[in-house]
Parts: sequence; structure tokens; C-alpha cells
Amino acid sequence: RLQMQQRHFNWEDEDLLREFESQRNYRIFEYDTASLRIIMMNLQYPGDPVIRELFLDRRFRIAMSLAIDRELINRLCYRGKGVIGRMRPSPSSPDYVEVEGLPNYLIYDPERSNHLLDELGLSERDSDGYRIGSDGRTVSLIIELYNVKGPDMDAVEIVRSDWEKVGIKTSLKPEERTLYFQRVTQNGEHMIGVIGAESTFPVLSPARWFAVSLWDEWAHHWAKWMLTDGDRGVEPPEEIKRLQEIHRTLSLTVDKEERQKLWEAVIRAHAENMWVIPLVAQGKEIGVLSNDFRNVPEHAVASWITMTPGYLNPETFYIRGK
Repeated sequence: RLQMQQRHFNWEDEDLLREFESQRNYRIFEYDTASLRIIMMNLQYPGDPVIRELFLDRRFRIAMSLAIDRELINRLCYRGKGVIGRMRPSPSSPDYVEVEGLPNYLIYDPERSNHLLDELGLSERDSDGYRIGSDGRTVSLIIELYNVKGPDMDAVEIVRSDWEKVGIKTSLKPEERTLYFQRVTQNGEHMIGVIGAESTFPVLSPARWFAVSLWDEWAHHWAKWMLTDGDRGVEPPEEIKRLQEIHRTLSLTVDKEERQKLWEAVIRAHAENMWVIPLVAQGKEIGVLSNDFRNVPEHAVASWITMTPGYLNPETFYIRGK
């Protein structure tokens, strides 16, 4: 008989779970999430030089972020319980730090988004109202993702709709998980990826933060250049090399004040450059716990890195009456 299950539930399961809560003798528990949900344009996209040039332009990334209605996503997909936040360690992280004076490109401002896209030279439209690129073709984006159900999928569908409202043709490409990671980690041939980034222990799981991992959807080829000492991949610009160096330093630094200074630089760099576009994270993850299964902490962080509940001393859990 199942005593505890925490993975692979989301908020759309809550009503069904509560319906049988007393009948099946379990309760629902909530743990803090350790993941940020983010959209990442492949800034070294090999499939189209015009698209790659747009992705590399900071104004385009900002424009696409401003086009997203995150409040709507939170209400419709996460029952208002999601967290709209920038790329930074979560409050549950030992590296959490507040940084003042950062630009806010997470607000919904389609007017400014349209202005930036016009400024980029994308003012001409085709017969369907989509923007035309510098090569005379319609700018057409493809978002790839492997999580093809639940609120996370619904959220990306809203992003697709929002981007089309500002004239950027967008399609979704759901994929089997193995294929998605093969396209990202082996080839770096994807156009845009969507997934989570570890926000509680990001130094231990640096993918999507520092351009140091082949799992970086936005920086695969820059990371490959670093990992092969320049033999393969694409040489990154200086600001990315600085980000890579910060990761190396963080891995060796134990002084809390020094770590905070380094993280302030990382958070500011991400906020100003929008290398990745944060969406809405599930602020809490839900699970079910048998009322006979005892000594399980009521408050914890649901993290893949710590293999929750692996770090909660499961050897002390017990079944009442046995």
C-alpha cells in the first residue's frame, strides 16, 4: 500500500486528491519548490543566421519577455499559487540574496514589446500580420518542450498566444523526453527550449545558470567551447566568460559575504541581459501522505538535487501500528 508520493503531482490534481482524502485515509502536503520555469532561446542557434541574430540582440529577448502575461498564467494555470520571479536563488537556498535596482522585464507590457520589435527593424508584416525578418521571410519561432501535459504545458500555450499577439509567429513542438535532451545536450540544434532551473542549489546543478553545461538550452555551444578548451563549440562573448569564471569561483568559495557578492553579479547579469526568460514557477509542490505514515516533516524543499525525501532522514519514518 502506498504511504507517500511527492513527485509528478501538480495543482490540477488537487481537487481529485482532496475528493478522496478522508475516504482513502491520506492527507495532502506542500513542499517548497526548488525550480524556476524558464524559456531559453538558443543564442547560438545553428539553423538560421537571421533568427540567431535576433536571439543575440538583448532588445529582442526583452521584447519577448514583456509580451508575456505572467499574471494570467499564474491565475489560469497555477490557481494564483505560482511565483513570478527573476533568475535568482530561491529563499530556501543558502545563497539567497536580495539585489536592489534591477530592471523589471517580467511585467506585461505589449506596447513596449511592440515598440522594441519595431525598433529592431521588424515593423513590416506579412499578409497574416506576422513580422518579417531582414531576409524577407516571416519570423517563425519553434518552442520545444518535453513536459506535454498539465499546467506547465498550458502556460507555454499562453506564451505562444502572447507572442503571436505582438506579431511573432510561434509554434509548440512537444517531444518525448529522451529526444528533447538529445537535441539539446548532444547537438544543440533546438531553437527554443523550456524547462526548469534548480534554484535552491544552483552551484551543484549549474545548468541554465552559468553557460557551463551542455544542458544549457541558451548556451550549449558556448559551454562546449569552455568544456573543450576551445576545441569545439562557439567562443562566447566576454560577459559570458565572466559568468563561467564566477561559477568556478563559487565552487571554491566558502566565505558567505564573498559568495553573496558573486551571486549579486550573477543575478544582475541575468536581469539586465535576459539570457533566459523566466515564466511562473509552482511556488509549492503537492504530494500525498498516508495518515498512518509518521515522522515525515511538514515543511521541506522538493529538490531533485537532494532527492527529496532522501535528505529528510527517511530511515526515521515509520508506519503507525507496526
